[in-house]
Amino acid sequence: MSDYAIGKGLAGLGPVRGPLVLVRRASSLPREVDLALATLLAEREMTGLRDRFVTAAVRSREDFDWVSRAVRWLSDHGRQPIARLRVAPDATLVRALRDVGAIAVVEVASTQSPIQRLFLGENSAPMGELLLSAQHLRAAGLPVVARLGPLLPGVHGSCGRGSQAFRSLLSHLKVADVRDVEIVFGHLDQERLVALEAAVNPDQMLELARAFGISTGELLAMGAGEVLLQGPRSMAPMIASVFRMELHAAIRREQIALRMAGEIAARQSENFGREFAPVHRGILNDLSDGVAIS
Repeated sequence: MSDYAIGKGLAGLGPVRGPLVLVRRASSLPREVDLALATLLAEREMTGLRDRFVTAAVRSREDFDWVSRAVRWLSDHGRQPIARLRVAPDATLVRALRDVGAIAVVEVASTQSPIQRLFLGENSAPMGELLLSAQHLRAAGLPVVARLGPLLPGVHGSCGRGSQAFRSLLSHLKVADVRDVEIVFGHLDQERLVALEAAVNPDQMLELARAFGISTGELLAMGAGEVLLQGPRSMAPMIASVFRMELHAAIRREQIALRMAGEIAARQSENFGREFAPVHRGILNDLSDGVAIS
């Protein structure tokens, strides 16, 4: 994973050549957002990247102001904005998203608030609050996608023995009339492993450990303070394949569409007639006119 600054108060997270997700690294003034976005997108364009869809992460209420400004700037420059929400948006942000035809993505990890906060951060809203917001966003005319995850065996289901917790997530989505989902499979690191041990029952913990190649003896050693994972660990390939098939089957049974936000964004961008406008040419013109950008 790459982590690179844009301006003073934003950061882009994700593979350097992958979809661009913007997060607020530190407190920043709204007027800095335009310059930060222009600088980052221009730098990426000069390496051959064309970010037609850009996601802004709304992880706390402190993100409302800069995201409201960012989605308008992105739309004005021919980009399709996507807002990824971990908290319910306020009226100002909803208005900005509606005005630019943004895609709203609500992030959901669990019907249980402690698990939701464990995976998505202490500021994340409970699932019920986010799904109520999803209904309001749909009523405002916005396409809404639920991003489910990070999903892990043991927490969201048992490989080969059903996925009850995941089916519970899907049933809540149907009640809220959210019919498009994307799913994210989770990794396991030491911090997450320790947190989950205190949040799930022993059977779930054993299922989780098996999926990531951790023995019962190693779990006992962890209880004595031993560090098991020096970095992120992925699921064993065979278990990941079975887990994925079970989740996909559950989605089909509920007649919910498995569609990435980017797929919907492509259609939305076409509907709004967005024309991609390279940013770096404008910045080069500003520089030639004596405007310094640092």
